Amino acid sequence: MSDLTGENNGVMSGGWYMRRCPDGEAVEAFYRDGLGLPIIRKHVPVWFLWGGGTLAFELKADKAPRPERIIEPDAHPLTPILLTRDLKAALARAQAAGGKVVPSRDVMGREAFVLDGDRQITGLRQVDEKLPHHLATPLPGVAGDFNPGCPPLPADLVSWHSVVRRVRDVAKVAAFYRDVIGFKHLGAHGGREVFRIGQDMLLEIAPGGSPQVAPVDRGEITNSWVSRVADHNALMRRLMHHKVRLAQDVIQFNSARLVYVLDPEDQVVGLEERYPPEKYQWASRTPFPEDTEALRRFAARP
Repeated sequence: MSDLTGENNGVMSGGWYMRRCPDGEAVEAFYRDGLGLPIIRKHVPVWFLWGGGTLAFELKADKAPRPERIIEPDAHPLTPILLTRDLKAALARAQAAGGKVVPSRDVMGREAFVLDGDRQITGLRQVDEKLPHHLATPLPGVAGDFNPGCPPLPADLVSWHSVVRRVRDVAKVAAFYRDVIGFKHLGAHGGREVFRIGQDMLLEIAPGGSPQVAPVDRGEITNSWVSRVADHNALMRRLMHHKVRLAQDVIQFNSARLVYVLDPEDQVVGLEERYPPEKYQWASRTPFPEDTEALRRFAARP
């Protein structure tokens, strides 16, 4: 039985950020050319773009019933942050592709936020020397040593770095992600609680959230994210023990098992186990390279 507590919590890594948008072609072009995220593969109406390491942005051409168009960085409920070595260069590329800059303030290093053509927000962050090193970058060896078969990231872009979750009660929501889900707590910085998800991504619980409405189905949500876990069955036992609310029933895929749960303020978070090929449920296929790499890294962890 897998242990989902403490350091051996079964959280493998960050995984996917899902963004629904009515015009998939136009928005995909902005993330590819403006933000610099190469396409891993596409199965229209879904595009998978590389976020560095085993991380991906999943863009789906789908008009969610409850669209989020909050454009203030301090209020958006779930904002992806890309880490850059050169904020000026990254911002210029985003603007040249039609991105609109929105006002922001620096919290975790120098930051800027841009809107895509669907008025959805993404952050760019250049980490400075004032930020503790363990918050600054993916852990050593995580960035730059793997490519899932697509063009490289731009020279100024490191990876998808973080997701910022805006909440009303920072302590309550942080306790959920620490004690129930099992993300590794790194401490407080800039008025927010920071967690490491596996070796490659951060979760930042920050003040400024507004009330959320629990969805009946994940298709209602414009922005959501999924983390990789090592043992979905053990995870479900833990969630049931803590009486965690599910956003919908567990979803069984050929190569994965996924559940969406609700945090204490009704924000959806996905938790997915991606299987090795010998555990595929009903059909054989070539595994996705980022899944194979994520499994390899987790098995090789100290």
